[in-house]
Amino acid sequence: MSRDVFSEYIVSLKNVSVYYNSHTALDDITLSFRRGEFTVILGPNGSGKTTLLKALCGLCKFQKGSVKALGQSPSSYNFLLRRKIAHVAQVEFIDPKLPITVRESVATGRAGVLGLGRRLSKADWELVDNTLEWIGISHLANKPLGQISGGERQKTSIARALVQQAPILLLDEPTASIDPNAQRDILDLIEHKINIHQFTTLYVTHELAMIPNRCDRIVMLRNGKVWADGKPEELLVEEKLTELYGGNGFCCSGKFSAHHIHH
Repeated sequence: MSRDVFSEYIVSLKNVSVYYNSHTALDDITLSFRRGEFTVILGPNGSGKTTLLKALCGLCKFQKGSVKALGQSPSSYNFLLRRKIAHVAQVEFIDPKLPITVRESVATGRAGVLGLGRRLSKADWELVDNTLEWIGISHLANKPLGQISGGERQKTSIARALVQQAPILLLDEPTASIDPNAQRDILDLIEHKINIHQFTTLYVTHELAMIPNRCDRIVMLRNGKVWADGKPEELLVEEKLTELYGGNGFCCSGKFSAHHIHH
């Protein structure tokens, strides 16, 4: 790939390998993502999906290759770049005694953009409150984060990512470990509420039923390698999926929503 073509992309990885001790998490990955493209990163557990996102936002060291986001190299020290990458992780347990409220948690998304010691302006707080309302959680604004459900915490994380107003949005298994109704809520937000194409979006999942209908592209990972890369209608076909998941993990095919699988 020539340099000129490579610079067209918002995010690119070139020959990236990541090793943890003797385990290979990513094996010579080359991928590029265009502005406004919504890509689903799909693959069984342990295929390198989360490591790929971590490499993009500078949260893991890679032993080989190069990563560029918005023309810069991500690292844990590149705070200016990290502000431009919004990241929603899997829902995590939060201590019920933690005093931070939902509204304060969402406001940290703005604080991160403004930088250390800068106070949020009236306009910042308005953005926070409007986003809470728009996501449908303003009634939780003053509730402690540790005292709301997993689904509500995930909506809080999405609101926090949105107020960051970053051009790159990374969603790492945003529907994992929450109940089915909450999963549908989160998927509905991503499919219908958020103008997903205003970001360059990478959405990681291992569950076929959790693939948003609006994705432009599917990248399938297996054993740390790019196993397939193409349009949803080409890749979301039964034989491809059975092969990707090695026949196991596909045992739940009854749960996969019919519109995703092309026979």
